[in-house]
Order: sequence, then structure tokens, then C-alpha cells
Amino acid sequence: LLEVRSVLFLFVPMFKAFFSFLCALLLGLMSACTNDVVSVYAPHPAFLRYAPVPTAPPLLSALNSPGQWCSITYTHLQYTISAPGHTSITTPRTALDAYGRPRSIAGFIVGTPSLPESTGQHEARAYDLVCPSCYRSAAISRPLVLSTATPERADCPRCQRRYNLGTGAQENAPTDNQSNAPLYRYRLAYNAAQGVLVVQN
Repeated sequence: LLEVRSVLFLFVPMFKAFFSFLCALLLGLMSACTNDVVSVYAPHPAFLRYAPVPTAPPLLSALNSPGQWCSITYTHLQYTISAPGHTSITTPRTALDAYGRPRSIAGFIVGTPSLPESTGQHEARAYDLVCPSCYRSAAISRPLVLSTATPERADCPRCQRRYNLGTGAQENAPTDNQSNAPLYRYRLAYNAAQGVLVVQN
């Protein structure tokens, strides 16, 4: 009986040490897996507040009709909203914009994918208008052009890359020295009752 107690006395501390080591190892692995998760949103800062949305037919259509997209560019004086099949409109910046100036790399692409999300809902999205490949590889903020021939596609006139707006993915891979990358996606909130669109990151 004394021998059994002596053996147990020796093994209990060893078991506690092993158990502590095992817990630390599992926590470390879980932490590493968490750090590997890639965000669907771009790391770049962005901001846009536009109201009232109903006064801009291309934007209103893009936010409410699956498969419709528009581009939004701006200067210190005005916004320009364009979409294939629509007449471009220009609206002046308001005094409210002084408290939240637009911020992006080359402008914005706003629209609603034709295919629903996993929830079954059609949720509007916002991307930067810049070609991510040209920006990452050469620090060139070349704006994309919404295709008039192919729905839900944006093309880069510089590197000839094509992007699927429904998924944000690049559709082709030209043989050049530039890296391939998906579109830079930003967070979007649209209050239809108040006619206010906010894009931010």
C-alpha cells in the first residue's frame, strides 16, 4: 500500500504538468487558426455618405435591383454617378459633406449581386473603383470601367483584368508581372426609409 501511494505521489505532478502543457498547446493552435481568418473587407479606409438616394436613379436602381451596378466618383464640388444603360448624373456636394468627406482610392462601385447570399437575401455591396492589381503591383490608382457588354463585370483598361461584381473575384489572369487580387470590398449600409447610403471601412 505504501508503494502504491509513493507511485501515485510521483505521477500526479507529472500528470498535472502534462495536462497544463496540453491545454496551452490547444489554446495556441486555436489562436493561430483565428489569426489566419481572412476578412472579406479591404484594409483600406473608406467613407461615403450619400442622400437622398431617390434623386440618383442609377444608384437607386443599383441598391434595389439584383444585377444592377453603378460607379460613384467625386471631386471637392460634386458627385458623378454612372451606370450602363443610365444617363450619368452629377450632384453637388452638400454642407453636410464637410463633416464626412468621401474617402476611397479611386471612387466606389455600388450594386446588388444577381445571385442571393447564403441567407437567401439580395444584399447590396460596395467596392473600391480602383483596379486592385494595378494598385498593389504598381501603386497606380486606375479606375475600373463597368462593362456595357457583360452584366456584373468591371474591366481595367490598363492591365486588361476583368472582375466579377457579383463575387468580387478576378475572372482572368493576364501573363504580366502584376499580382492577381479580388476587388477591395467595403461595408455598406442603406436606409431605404430615409434614403441614406453609407459606405465605410
